[in-house]
Amino acid sequence: MIVQNDVGNRYSFLTVVIPLLPGTKNVAYVVNVKATHTNGLDQDRYLDVGQIRGLDNSRVLDLVGVLEEEYWELIRTCLNIVLDF
Repeated sequence: MIVQNDVGNRYSFLTVVIPLLPGTKNVAYVVNVKATHTNGLDQDRYLDVGQIRGLDNSRVLDLVGVLEEEYWELIRTCLNIVLDF
């Protein structure tokens, strides 16, 4: 999942992402995501915020879906845990 602002999207050679991994996990820095038509996931997955990283833009292929609003507060909380903001 891309977690980068519009300025980074426009000008950076890297894209900041959090991997969506299959299954579920109960850890403070993980967000479990249910598969829906809106988010385009093929199965339930989890965002492992502890694995946040930058990828070369050439590795970002296509839009799969859009993550529902209900997950964003959890993602922010996990980012605060991992990055200690």
